[in-house]
Amino acid sequence: MAQAQSNSTKPRRPKGMGRLVEVTKGTWEYQQKITDPTTKKVHHLHRIFQAKSQAAAENLAFKAREDFFKSDPMNPLLDSVFSEWLTQIDKNGASFRHVKESARIYKSKWQPNLGHMKVRDIRVAHITKAIAKESGDVETTTVRKWLAALRAPLQYAFEQEYIDSNPARRYKLGKSTGADVNPMSKEEGRLVIEKIQEKDPIVAEACRMLRMTGMRRGEVIALRWSDMHLTGKHPYIDVNGSVWQLGKQLGRKDTKTKAGMRSIPLSSQAVVHWKEWRKRYDELAKSNNLKVPDSGYIFSHDVGSHPVRPDRLTVMVTQASKALQEEGLITRHVTPHMWRHAVATNLLKTWDVKAVSSLLGHASSKMTLDVYGAPEVDPQKMAEDLDKLDED
Repeated sequence: MAQAQSNSTKPRRPKGMGRLVEVTKGTWEYQQKITDPTTKKVHHLHRIFQAKSQAAAENLAFKAREDFFKSDPMNPLLDSVFSEWLTQIDKNGASFRHVKESARIYKSKWQPNLGHMKVRDIRVAHITKAIAKESGDVETTTVRKWLAALRAPLQYAFEQEYIDSNPARRYKLGKSTGADVNPMSKEEGRLVIEKIQEKDPIVAEACRMLRMTGMRRGEVIALRWSDMHLTGKHPYIDVNGSVWQLGKQLGRKDTKTKAGMRSIPLSSQAVVHWKEWRKRYDELAKSNNLKVPDSGYIFSHDVGSHPVRPDRLTVMVTQASKALQEEGLITRHVTPHMWRHAVATNLLKTWDVKAVSSLLGHASSKMTLDVYGAPEVDPQKMAEDLDKLDED
């Protein structure tokens, strides 16, 4: 019994020294994986500190380890909680993309600001400060992704009874409004596609599809020839999937929402264009002794076997935008998603919101109104209409 008592009170020590690296002059990064001998949980200790020499950095690393062992095991650091949560969702079969994207966002946005804090000490004010520091001119949708990458591990901490409530759930970002909408003009779109056409006609055609349909980037890239119905009284495109990219990894998933599974009508002009595109595509395949299968991707550099990489499309639009700005032909930076904004805002001028919501693949028409429904007010016309009411 005496021996057992002695072992239980013995100070915990790490098995190794961990990893200590000077990332920039005078700035050191320290990482240590520690297995708690009592609970068997694996904790990831991570610190970034300033030190003039390696010896000074090692002393700070030693102190960090000592402080960690003296800490309350029921009030771990956010770094440790995130590591535990990530391991758990990976074991439970979370997608590769979800795991990697969560880790990427946490490491770049939350770890530098909150990773060193104990979870019980994190308040809404800390989250607000971190977002204000990192966001700048970033779009609201991007900040929502950052919050999701923090909310989930903190919810895990709540379920493990480390904390009494999830502060990330109490943070209010506010609703997206029409003020966030930034549609691409017809002239901007034409110039961008012409610039891309010079370097990569296939990516240019994918951009043309974005401009004509308002589809999401991943949905356009996921299109196969079997999804394109160019004959019959009402030609249309079936949208039934999306391509994602994370680093060099490519994958296919369902559309963003169930409403995303939809059909998009094609005009007679669009039908002529895509029939001509298919003809040129077949000629290209024939010159290489190949045949384009119906299951082949419409926008592909290897005759349908693999789709264009989503990031390539975005990079080429960015490069075209930069070149056009330098030439003085456009005055701002444009992105692929701005074509979707343009389609939505233009259709809402003449079409019922439910019809536009269905075309865009939104989960509800309320979302369409919240995001794209900002009215374009003409003060003069409104004044005249008010005068007409007064005449009666």
